[in-house]
Amino acid sequence: VNFERGVYQNKGDTGATTIPLAVGITEHSFYFLYSDNLTVVAKINKEIEHSEEFRIAEKMVQMNYEASTKSMWLHSSKGVYRLLVSGANQDLWKRLLDNYDYAEALKACKAVGNKYYDHVAGIFADSEFKNKRFDKAADLYMSSGKSFEEIILKFLKVEEFDALEKFLIFKLDTTSDDPRGKVQKILLCTWLVELKLARINRISSSEAERKIEGAPPESKERAEERANLSKVLQEEFKEFITQNSKNIDGDTIFQLLQNHGRIDTCLWFAKMQDKYDAIVLHHINNGEEEKALEILTAMKDEKKKNEMMIKYASVFVKTHPKTTIEALMSEFPTIEVDELMPALMSIKKEFKMFANTYVRDKMETTSSKLCYNLYLFFLAESYDNASADELIAFLEKQEALQRRNQPLNIDKDFALNVFKYFVRSKPMIRIYGMLEFYEEAVRIALATNEIKLAKEYASLPNDDKIRKKLWLNIAKTVLNTEKNVKASFELIVESQKNLSLNDVLPFVSAKVKLNTFRDDLYAQLKDYDEKVDTLKKEMDEYNKNSQEINEQLRELQTTSIQAAPDKICERCEKALVGPDKFFVFPCNHGYHRGCLVEWFDYYKDTTSHPRSEKLTKMDSYLENIRVILIRRGFVVKDGTSRSALDALQLVIGNVRGEQRKVLDSRLQKDEYEHFEVWEKSLELMLTEDCIKCGSICVDKIDVLFDSPDELAWTIQLIQNNYYY
Repeated sequence: VNFERGVYQNKGDTGATTIPLAVGITEHSFYFLYSDNLTVVAKINKEIEHSEEFRIAEKMVQMNYEASTKSMWLHSSKGVYRLLVSGANQDLWKRLLDNYDYAEALKACKAVGNKYYDHVAGIFADSEFKNKRFDKAADLYMSSGKSFEEIILKFLKVEEFDALEKFLIFKLDTTSDDPRGKVQKILLCTWLVELKLARINRISSSEAERKIEGAPPESKERAEERANLSKVLQEEFKEFITQNSKNIDGDTIFQLLQNHGRIDTCLWFAKMQDKYDAIVLHHINNGEEEKALEILTAMKDEKKKNEMMIKYASVFVKTHPKTTIEALMSEFPTIEVDELMPALMSIKKEFKMFANTYVRDKMETTSSKLCYNLYLFFLAESYDNASADELIAFLEKQEALQRRNQPLNIDKDFALNVFKYFVRSKPMIRIYGMLEFYEEAVRIALATNEIKLAKEYASLPNDDKIRKKLWLNIAKTVLNTEKNVKASFELIVESQKNLSLNDVLPFVSAKVKLNTFRDDLYAQLKDYDEKVDTLKKEMDEYNKNSQEINEQLRELQTTSIQAAPDKICERCEKALVGPDKFFVFPCNHGYHRGCLVEWFDYYKDTTSHPRSEKLTKMDSYLENIRVILIRRGFVVKDGTSRSALDALQLVIGNVRGEQRKVLDSRLQKDEYEHFEVWEKSLELMLTEDCIKCGSICVDKIDVLFDSPDELAWTIQLIQNNYYY
């Protein structure tokens, strides 16, 4: 240290010597002790960083430094003082930074826990980056306060991908596992995968680039070194993928591997991610369908296994149809035929019947019409002797189900179109019969000489005319071919009386003699005679019944009832015989016509739900009569009149003599005719049953329940008449 006068002058001394009494040395500072002052000078820049003055009456004598406790002991004329120097280096980093000693400045910050540590690290990292020490810069950037984007752009600009990868790995390890951090980790992993694959490709492609550029081949040692490095990098890549399996997006990584042409790594990754579809697709693209099928059948996840089989079945059946069908039978029992329809339809023709065995087995466990329709299609397409018999037997079973009103397994319209397309006449006849197109079924049967089927379906229509028409067509075809009388009578018998001798005779040859079918003709005539006798008996029975009915009607017309002169009306209890019209019922109850009208009005008003159609009809007639009476001035329209009751009284009550003549004279012709009909109808309805003991009383049984004040099943006395 240069102790020139004035440089470290004792400020309390006016001219005395400036030589210190003692000097203390620490790691970063010099301590100069004067009699009245302590001056601290920084080692790095020789500047005073601290100065402490003592009391005037007290002079310092000696100073010692104790490194273990980082204490400076000061001895004065009056005592001993301890000066702690632990905080003396808080601002050291600034001086080191100004002196471009970044490493020491960073250490100084770290030693005292300075908050500017990240700032110093960033400055140090920029210095290293500028000096192209990129790996060291990447390490320092990890501790710096610089933004992620700034650091990334720096490395990308100079294409320092190894240092970038190092920094990204640090960022990946320090990112949190919360939802936002999870997304960031996925993005970081994807970027790191891209960088690692690019580095592997750079190592692997260097020799190829040398050949393209025409450079001499590299040495054997260099080639081995490059191969070993490539192997190490690939192992590191796999280790990275395995360790970060939770932070990667499988589809994206798989796409990256494909884009970089890393097929082996791609297959390894697919197995690790259980992406067997990628492995299967790889083998299919390489023409290794059988190997792909083996991998598929070995899968443990049944759902995924079935999905992939459905997806690639069309490919497998084209190259290995038999192996594929066998695999479907043994390894994929839960796949429905509906899901394999495109694959099964594209199978080679020579293997379709083998595929149909699979379809037939699946029919036992499914009710899908698509499965049964495919079975029909394969049989109709092949249609050799065996498949034809199998198809007909199957259709007969379906027809039996239909006749028992049970649901069918096939689509009849689809089956008909298939049989038309392949021109399979016998199955077509069966389907037309099931569709109840009997005329078409018989037509095709006769055209293809299927006489037995024609007879079967000719007997099924419900319409007698259609049945006879179909049997006539059969007779015409059969008799034109056989031309013998025996065949004619066989047809008559088989038709179950749909044909007669007259029907078939026109088709019999004129050369046939009568004697040849004399017995058959006699049998037919005898049958007709029996039918005539049956009809005569039925007619006699009808005539007998008609006579009995007429006699009963005559008896009713002459039926009379004797009534005593003093007989009273059951309703008003007045004399029944008098000027007003009255009625006596077979039960010997009598009523005035007006009393019946009053009863009807009461019954209508006290019954909320009539139990017969009688009241409905009577209301309708009364309303029609009331309208006419209002129109002719006999009934007031407003509420001062009792409307319907007045109408009824006027018509069948008390309107007599001159009053009735006036009414009749006011009615027009059509009104009079309607009026007369309605009047008679109302009178018939009122008098068709006794109101006291007839069936109409049953309709009145619920009247008492309409009033909450009345006790149930009590007797109501109205004008000395009892109603229950």
